[in-house]
Amino acid sequence: VKDETVGADEELDTQYYKSAFESVKEVKASGEAYTQKVMEEGAVLLKNTNNALPLASTDKISLFSASSVEPIISGYREMREKKSGTTNLLDGFKEAGLSVNEDLYNWYKNSSYGRQYIVGPGLYSIVNINEAPWDKIPEDVKVKSGYNTAVFVLSRIGGEGTDNQMFDNGEGEPGKEWDGYHGNYLALSEEERSVLKGLKEAKDNGKYDKVIVLCNFTNQVMLDFVDDPAYGVDAVL
Repeated sequence: VKDETVGADEELDTQYYKSAFESVKEVKASGEAYTQKVMEEGAVLLKNTNNALPLASTDKISLFSASSVEPIISGYREMREKKSGTTNLLDGFKEAGLSVNEDLYNWYKNSSYGRQYIVGPGLYSIVNINEAPWDKIPEDVKVKSGYNTAVFVLSRIGGEGTDNQMFDNGEGEPGKEWDGYHGNYLALSEEERSVLKGLKEAKDNGKYDKVIVLCNFTNQVMLDFVDDPAYGVDAVL
């Protein structure tokens, strides 16, 4: 763009908004730092009985659910690509100086449990929860000696064009209820309920000091269970 008032050979600077960054690398680094800030400030402590949180250096962690190995890191696009700058919960807890039951973590990692596509991936995906029930988790890894804190990771995924299935009270079509409670993807599945009940029993028997639920989802899940004495949940984050 030429401006005759500044000389025939001079170009008018038409860039109205100047970038604060010198490179794309700087842009990405700034975005990742801001994302972490949003996560830290956006985390909500919904329940905290007997100061179960924050975790102490004496807490040794057993991570439960297949999602403890594959947590949700974004909306439905997470189904198609892994994002840079992400870590896993095992490394995150260890970097915070906490000990994690790696035998249990590796059992989930090597199992066939975890999110499965009924339709998809991509737009209009339907995802099966496919959680491991309590009785399928080996006894020697789910109540490993010395690990006093159970962290159950509750995950659901959804996004634009991937509406969650909300059949409830048995209204889902036969064979299409998937594994949500009565087909409701935003409620606990029977398998998830079995794990929480199993953890409650293990806590009552002195094998765990506390049970924490880590909510990891892009769509709000029904949390009617958190105050149900049948589950014995101490904290919800």
